[in-house]
Amino acid sequence: MERIVRFFAQPHRPFFVLGLFDAVVMMGIFAAGWSGYAALPDPIRFHAASMLYGVFTPFFLGFLLTTYPRFSAQPPIVPRRYLRVWILLVGAASGFLFVPLWHAAFVTALGFSAAALVLALRIFAEIYIRTPVRPRHDLYAILLALGTGLAGAIAFLLAEMPFLGSRRELFAVYGAQIGFYGYAVFLAAVVAFRMIPFFAGRGMVSKSPAFRTVVYLVLIAHALMGGEWERWRLLPDFVLAVWFVRELIRIALPVSRDPMIWGLELGIYWLPTAFLLGGVIDLLRLWGGDGWRHLGLHLLALGFLTTTLAAFGTRVAMGHGGRPIRADRIVAAIFVSVQAVVALRTVYSLHPESLWFQAAALGWIALFLLWGLRIGPLLLGGDHQ
Repeated sequence: MERIVRFFAQPHRPFFVLGLFDAVVMMGIFAAGWSGYAALPDPIRFHAASMLYGVFTPFFLGFLLTTYPRFSAQPPIVPRRYLRVWILLVGAASGFLFVPLWHAAFVTALGFSAAALVLALRIFAEIYIRTPVRPRHDLYAILLALGTGLAGAIAFLLAEMPFLGSRRELFAVYGAQIGFYGYAVFLAAVVAFRMIPFFAGRGMVSKSPAFRTVVYLVLIAHALMGGEWERWRLLPDFVLAVWFVRELIRIALPVSRDPMIWGLELGIYWLPTAFLLGGVIDLLRLWGGDGWRHLGLHLLALGFLTTTLAAFGTRVAMGHGGRPIRADRIVAAIFVSVQAVVALRTVYSLHPESLWFQAAALGWIALFLLWGLRIGPLLLGGDHQ
């Protein structure tokens, strides 16, 4: 009983364990559906929604429920409040899990995801109102990102409503785009530019006054460029690449041999790199090329989001587990393994054969199994601090 109480005493533990489970299972279901071994009505839609709300959301909320009160100089959130959010995300995971057997479970999963984001937003909004911290631009940007994630979940839900007819596909597309760019990428970028300079020894470096506004608006413009405008996504891609490079030059992150630092720095460097390469891909599309199976998006999802997720998640698991924040060879191997998955997914984009798809999917699963083996003991039995 004491171990169970300890496990739920800090929000990152149950949320991270759920995220690790979902990362393995959701990719397995998608790979089986894409290969024809599982009955998924729309594998791409399932993949987008399950990654955003089944995998990234538990990790995002586990991190924010732990750190947002600290950002705001407020006391920790009591377990009974964040456990309600966790239970809803368990419901969402269960829904995604049963989609191959019962297609209506997809709607159930999205409903639970939206409800979890509503409860989380309420918790963070109350903290935001009470905080004496000034300025609080990052705190507001986090609320904005979560609200955009809720909008994406609602769009996915509307895409499942039969009465919308042919417009359902439009809601699905915009749900995925807004959820990915306006929610996942924006939220991770705000946290990365706030915390990585601090961890790297540069302190709380101030960003350009318009940083959050420009990044959010350009990301939303990117997400809304569909149909005949899709080829012109190269414009926001290049704008964001230049903007992020400009900010990184201002910050001047130091070169470090510590994997706990270079893992974080590697993740943030992927941000302008992925947008630059995405812009080049979009530019080539103007001359008749294809999108290389959403390669630009996957460079962001794997290179930026997954690298920073692994680095931040490992740091939180160690620090809040009462252990020294020190990387061993396994931790360094995890960060390198993320880059291997990026490479496999890139090869699949350039050579769309089932072998490379399966290799990329298995690489993702192996990555999260390895990460789970490394931080699992810290999450399940680490000292309370």
